[in-house]
Amino acid sequence: MTAPSLLSSTAERFTRSAEATDSPISPNAGFAAWFAARSAAHSYTVERVPLTELPGWGFEPGTGDLRHTSGRFFGFTGVRVRTGRGDWEQPIIDQPEIGILGLVTRDFGGVPHFLVQAKMEPGNTNLVQLSTTVQATRGNYLRAHQGLPTPHLEHFLPPRPGRVLVDRIQAEHSQWFLGTHNRNMVVETDQTVPIGPDHRWLTLGQLWGLLGHDNLLNSETRTVLSCVPVASPPANTGDPYRDALRRSLAGPGVDDDLLTWFNDGKGAMEPVARTCGLAEVDGWRLADGGIEHESGRHFRVVGVRVEAPTREVTRWSQPLIEPATPGLYGLLVQRFDGVLRILMHARADAGSSRFTEFGPTVQCCDLGDRPVPFRAEVVAEPGPGVVRHDSLQSEKGGRFLNAVNRYRVVELPADRPVPVPDGYRWLSLRQALDLMAQPDQVNIQARTLLTALLSTW
Repeated sequence: MTAPSLLSSTAERFTRSAEATDSPISPNAGFAAWFAARSAAHSYTVERVPLTELPGWGFEPGTGDLRHTSGRFFGFTGVRVRTGRGDWEQPIIDQPEIGILGLVTRDFGGVPHFLVQAKMEPGNTNLVQLSTTVQATRGNYLRAHQGLPTPHLEHFLPPRPGRVLVDRIQAEHSQWFLGTHNRNMVVETDQTVPIGPDHRWLTLGQLWGLLGHDNLLNSETRTVLSCVPVASPPANTGDPYRDALRRSLAGPGVDDDLLTWFNDGKGAMEPVARTCGLAEVDGWRLADGGIEHESGRHFRVVGVRVEAPTREVTRWSQPLIEPATPGLYGLLVQRFDGVLRILMHARADAGSSRFTEFGPTVQCCDLGDRPVPFRAEVVAEPGPGVVRHDSLQSEKGGRFLNAVNRYRVVELPADRPVPVPDGYRWLSLRQALDLMAQPDQVNIQARTLLTALLSTW
């Protein structure tokens, strides 16, 4: 566990980085031209291939699970889910490993900067987005693909040359992954880091600003940024909203009452998720070269053949999950006695290892969902609410195809009380960030939204 004094010092330094919305070594004025040049620098090809003809992949006899012929990487199996809010069956990604998502940080002029890269992923709607310094599954960094070594990996494996400032294991998208986690890391160095044209140093304030742009920061970058600690900057800005946000950040953290409420909810749900063969999943079928639900809703499993000259392996084939519709993820906030509170939902997803996590107020992966999630209409059409953040974000382009969702933070009027149903709870920003410091407490959608909320300070 990180020592309190080190954590406090790190948070104060990263607060300076958050307040630095521009950088003399990497000015905002040159970013758009740099990113456009990196996006256009290479020719990428993503071609759809029927799963039955996907090179290197096949369906296992008996179970029908979709696996790589090497037995490595990841696969698709089935899961049967029983919860208090309904029962269902679905295909799910089986990738029982812990990868590394890591940012290298270095001070320039007394301000911490973070090393990011313009990285191609086959499922990104615009192919190239900003990723972490290192984004690698265990299979990748152990070179199971027999490709080139992962650049800058030495900073994240012992004996590493720098100092680890953040090291948290967090769950992936639990609605589509079966208990998959990644190690979210920030490692500090005071040495010169050789970088190529696809890499760039940015401050935390610059990265927060880029979060407001559509499909620019990939989900790996967003989840690591959610783990970066910041201290509460001075209040009394003259802006009532910003002061309310900062009071929420400076307030008391998680207490026994909150943890007891959360644990009581886990016991009350008593969910059960059991794996089964992909061939046994009810309601799903192999059609038109992919696996789809008989209703045409939810998502499809499709195959692609990829050529990407900038990757450690320049040619490969793989299955991807393709959602049927865009999703809607929303966080409702409201001021109570001058302190901003966040309405979060203790929810269960098919692949959650602890099964119950804090999610956003609204988590609607399929806009055809019935019944409509609580307060989804307020996030979709804010009405009297004030939209504090609104962006389209792509989800994990290495496993999902064109998975673009709207992320929105909406502040409700303080004079309009919100009836809170079971499973929902008002939290301070400090409490939410404290929960994020623990594994499997806050899901990846909420982590993006909480980072977006922080970026509005």
